[in-house]
Amino acid sequence: MFEAKTHLSAYVQRALEGEEVIIKTALGKLQMSDDFESQIRRCGFTTLPIQVKHALRVRVLPELHRDPFDRMLIAQAIAEDLTLVSQDAAVWQYDVSLLKA
Repeated sequence: MFEAKTHLSAYVQRALEGEEVIIKTALGKLQMSDDFESQIRRCGFTTLPIQVKHALRVRVLPELHRDPFDRMLIAQAIAEDLTLVSQDAAVWQYDVSLLKA
């Protein structure tokens, strides 16, 4: 139990720190302005904190996609009945409301 809690805490912390955005920016896969956070707010978007129910949903997702960040987004979209926007064909394999980008 302690190991699972520690792993989940680390995952949540990485998400809160925007690790995926930082990694993708560093790899040249994403361009981000210095005022990214304020731009998000101006567009009317809100954050969706990772909850235990999201982590539990990840555990039961089929292994169609190995990216942990994408798997969490899929789990959140399913758990919260949201539409996920993605251009990743691996994401399209899941039974989730989807808008293909």
